[in-house]
Amino acid sequence: MKYLHGQTLIIKKRIRRRIKKKKEAVERCNHCGGVFKDSEELKNCLMCGREKAHTCNNCLYIQKEKGIKMLA
Repeated sequence: MKYLHGQTLIIKKRIRRRIKKKKEAVERCNHCGGVFKDSEELKNCLMCGREKAHTCNNCLYIQKEKGIKMLA
């Protein structure tokens, strides 16, 4: 097909990008990384059923304290 100089269509529309809002940090379970169910008395994990304060040797997501340095 042959196009003449005046036949071309130019669309000059500005594309606006949305700025994503930052999500709140959700508390995660130390054992499995699941989300806590918020009840009146206790906070239990939805995936494994453990309490919020649970820590054991098998916990995968234990938060390490920054102030302690171990020397060899």
